[in-house]
Amino acid sequence: MYCRRMNGKSTSLGTFLFSNAKKCFSLKAQTSYLPAFFANFYASKRSFSDTTLIESLLDTPDENQKVNASNLRYDEHLPYNATKPYQLRIFLVRHGESLGNKDKSLIAKEADHSISISDLGTQQARIAGIALKRFFETNDDPKKPRHRRLWHSPYLRARQTADMIMANAGEYIKDKREHILLGEQQFGLFEGLPIEDLKLVYTPEYHHFMKCIQAEGRFWARPPLGESRFDVAKRVHQAFGSFHRDAVFHGIHDIIIVSHGVTLRAFAMMWMHYSIEWLEHEPNPELCSIRLIDGNVDKGYIFEGFNDSEVNMFRNTY
Repeated sequence: MYCRRMNGKSTSLGTFLFSNAKKCFSLKAQTSYLPAFFANFYASKRSFSDTTLIESLLDTPDENQKVNASNLRYDEHLPYNATKPYQLRIFLVRHGESLGNKDKSLIAKEADHSISISDLGTQQARIAGIALKRFFETNDDPKKPRHRRLWHSPYLRARQTADMIMANAGEYIKDKREHILLGEQQFGLFEGLPIEDLKLVYTPEYHHFMKCIQAEGRFWARPPLGESRFDVAKRVHQAFGSFHRDAVFHGIHDIIIVSHGVTLRAFAMMWMHYSIEWLEHEPNPELCSIRLIDGNVDKGYIFEGFNDSEVNMFRNTY
């Protein structure tokens, strides 16, 4: 497929788009130009091969340009002015204390995804919901309401934490949805076993795993039939499309993520483009802690949460 550029020369569509990729998808474009890019794309019924359409997509829109919502597909979900820069806020919340946090042997007996939060964890989640509510009341202008959506891990403890947050801050949150890519790190054959047992039960696998840690670092080491932190980071990154669509097409200004320790650290690393070393040195968030990422700025914890008790020797050490 070929298109004609402004100077009259023909070039392939792939080459043309690649040469303009920096302009379209720079960091600045993600916060200001991206909504207009998609809005203009859906506003047109023409083929992507249309030269005029391609050129219009790659031209930076006028700041005062208004999009005619009546011509837009999914127009009922679009913000009032799709060309106006938006500032997406993300709140990263770890689940409340689970029964596995209380009893480290439980995770060896039950499937990790089915472990419930404890009575204390329920109270922690309630307090986290109140903390979010107070933050919205204190920091946001009621005359300029922000639309909010909560996404949570499919693990039972994350579902229950999300329910408690909605029960205490639901008037400020539009709805909640579940995302399978926000689940906990999978430890495969090593799940729920302390280090001493690993050496005896899975001796070859354990020595291979330790060799990888010594040679590559913990970020790359993958438990047998499980996930490395590298795998978690890739998986979490795949979920970002859902959050970008929320902002661009559904008018969502704030996204609350209820998930797990390693998953939330991987989220922050990938979203903020932090290094692997940052992930390795960043401690796990406390239970029901709330971390705020405001636009392109990591503002840290707005609620420190509650001290995390030991889950099991393996999870805390590796």
